[in-house]
Parts: sequence; structure tokens; C-alpha cells
Amino acid sequence: MRIVNLLCILLCGCLVTQAAAQSSPPSQLTISQAVAAGLDTPTPTVTIDGANFGVAPRVYLGTLGGALEELPVLSVSGSQIVAVLNTTAPGSYVLAVSRGHAATQNFSITLTIGLVGRTGPEGAIGPEGRQGEVGPQG
Repeated sequence: MRIVNLLCILLCGCLVTQAAAQSSPPSQLTISQAVAAGLDTPTPTVTIDGANFGVAPRVYLGTLGGALEELPVLSVSGSQIVAVLNTTAPGSYVLAVSRGHAATQNFSITLTIGLVGRTGPEGAIGPEGRQGEVGPQG
């Protein structure tokens, strides 16, 4: 009888723990930065750093308001993805990573390829600083 009661307690505890785990939302996938590399090579890539990517995330690239195209993923860890870029044309693109359908399983940022704006004019020379203290004699 004791074994049956103990087994029932363990089984019920496992079911409660499993139900609680299923009701909590998945951890938010995030992207902290994305850097394009090898733009002058046959296989340009984008390295995406972030968190909670999971084991098989999908990566998409496209223009704002346009269609997104899935990129081939070369490698993935929980915090970094390397994918093959489908373009090297300068511009700003939507880069999205997804590991599922929930809002917490998707994240997107703007990826800029090429130069970011024009260089502005040189600024005016600032005022001269004050004379420093005399150092120790050598």
C-alpha cells in the first residue's frame, strides 16, 4: 500500500510539474546584432548574435514592406546563427529569425549592407585647452 501511495504522489507531482511547464510561454528570442561579412566572396554571410534561438531557427531577409526570403543556415547555437546572404546590394533590409509561431519565438531587426549615409562636413576646430601643470624635474 505504501508503494502505491508513493507512486501516486510521484506521478501526480510529475503531472503538475509538466502542466506548469506547458503553460509558461517560451523564452523571448532576441537579436542583439547582425553583421554582414564576405560581401566580396562567392558566399557572403550574416552572423546574428542574440539569445534563445533554439536548435533549428529559420532566418529570413527582405525589404521593408516586401517579401521575405528564407536564407540557408550554416551554423546555429543558442546565441549565434551564421546564414548565407542572398544579396550583397547596398541598402537596408529586414532580417527576421523565427523558431515557431508564438510572438516570443520571432524577432526582426534592420540589417544595413554597405555604407551608412554620407560623411558629413568637417567640424570647426575647438578652443585650445588650458596649460597643464609642470611635471617633476628629470
